[in-house]
Amino acid sequence: MSEKMDRSGKLYLKALSKYQNGYIDKAINLCEESISLNINNKASINLKGLLYYLKGDLESAKALWKLNYQVNGDQVSNEYLQGLKDDEKRLSSYMSAIVLIKDMDIKNALGILKECKESDYNCINVDNAIAACYIKLGQYDNAIKYINNVLKLDSKNEIAIENKRELIKYGTDRKNFESNSFATTQKVISVVCVLLICFSVSKFGVEKIKLNKENIVQKNVLVNNHKGENENKESQDKNIKNKNMQNKDIVYDEANNKIDVKANNKNKEKFPLDAIKKSLDQKDYEKLYQYVSKWKDKEVGINERSIIEQGVNLLNTEGVKHFYTRGSEYLLNNKDYDKSIHDLLKAYQFADESYLYQHITYMLGVCYQAKNDVKSSLEYFIQYDNKFPAGNYEDEVLYRIAMINKDININEAKKYSKKLLDNYPYSQYSNSVIKSIINE
Repeated sequence: MSEKMDRSGKLYLKALSKYQNGYIDKAINLCEESISLNINNKASINLKGLLYYLKGDLESAKALWKLNYQVNGDQVSNEYLQGLKDDEKRLSSYMSAIVLIKDMDIKNALGILKECKESDYNCINVDNAIAACYIKLGQYDNAIKYINNVLKLDSKNEIAIENKRELIKYGTDRKNFESNSFATTQKVISVVCVLLICFSVSKFGVEKIKLNKENIVQKNVLVNNHKGENENKESQDKNIKNKNMQNKDIVYDEANNKIDVKANNKNKEKFPLDAIKKSLDQKDYEKLYQYVSKWKDKEVGINERSIIEQGVNLLNTEGVKHFYTRGSEYLLNNKDYDKSIHDLLKAYQFADESYLYQHITYMLGVCYQAKNDVKSSLEYFIQYDNKFPAGNYEDEVLYRIAMINKDININEAKKYSKKLLDNYPYSQYSNSVIKSIINE
């Protein structure tokens, strides 16, 4: 055995010891050292992947297991990869639960988080969230169990430590919090004899962002056609003008000694005054949205403008709530991102002064990220950060921006990671993944 292989093996055993005693970040670093000395050390690669898996960074775990299978032919890693298919919805469920917690819907959030516990994937974040739920419900004894679960794996976890301090402040005996030892971690996965485990990830979590080929093709087509469009523009403008003139009347203005071109009234669309009044009376937000969107920027008379403003006012208040509620249901209950975006965009157009504005902006970012529309998701998340720096979702938004940029713009990823750690040091999103981005 070479000296490097021997050192690699010793570092693996040291990493295993750190993991067993609750120092998960130190274990990850030791695994990295071990792998750098010996890329064929299957045990170190699998252990590092497992630790990332427990922390919720499935993309990093997946990359390590894929490496181990392709380079070393490791069948255990291949089984891990195959197991990913079984838990694809769990991260999505976890994110939904976090939204519910922020909205103080604690019981429903708790139910979803308990379902997430069917797998050990992301268990540190899930247990922290469950503990937070029980604290909010005043069920401190139940919270202790989940705080201990986290501290067994990650003795330095800031969220668990903060939850522990909070319970002690409320009168919980310090003795209820167990010390970290290998004996107390047996309920967690044993690295040495680990069997096939289940995994989870959703489209809008830590998954590596890949640009949609369709978008790239469309972009290339637009670039290639740009020259041709410019060449045809003049002739197209002429055709449009000629076509428009067919619907105009030419009138000689004697007073001003000039020729005026006036619209032919017989082709002018009639303003739907009665239909808009009916939509207002019945609070038919769908039809009202269509009428207002079509007519609000057109030149109309005083009476017509008055009825449009009534429609705008209703959409600004009750209409926003209607579209937001339905869009939220599509997202949280059915994961129907297209329908959710369709309704949320309607709400967004009239939400400038609504208390729901920040919620709508956040959820649009979530939906677009779920659809792998990187450009649109970043647009809404960055807009949220700019407009609502102290908003309910700010820490999560900073986390999402950092994770999206992790593989496409490392400088932006570092920028938002630092902002997250500086402003929300005790957030569940200020985890080792964020810290590793800053240290890259």
